[in-house]
Amino acid sequence: MRGRKRYVAYSVWDNRTDDIIIIDGTAEESAKAMGLTIESFYSAVTRAKNGSIKRYAIETRLFEEGEREWLTM
Repeated sequence: MRGRKRYVAYSVWDNRTDDIIIIDGTAEESAKAMGLTIESFYSAVTRAKNGSIKRYAIETRLFEEGEREWLTM
């Protein structure tokens, strides 16, 4: 629908241990769970997407307003 807000949720895995760090977290939640600043988190996302960082696997998912309760509270 036109005019609906979109949100990004992140799921992060530590490739060294195969541990899940966070599933469907906001950028702020994910950065905190990883022990990174928000700027470093966004850098890690970009680097994971282009393959230049091997420590983390980061999946991004796009949600529209109303699709995820916790994102629209």
